[in-house]
Amino acid sequence: MLIGMTVLVSLRTTGVPGVGLIVLSMVFNQVGLPIEKVLL
Repeated sequence: MLIGMTVLVSLRTTGVPGVGLIVLSMVFNQVGLPIEKVLL
């Protein structure tokens, strides 16, 4: 499920630079993972 969400969202945000980290933090939040792990 996590991989599917990440792939779908990344396809929608390909033209906007810098949105990847924001989207990844939103996906982590939905799954329940700590957002601090995004920077690692």
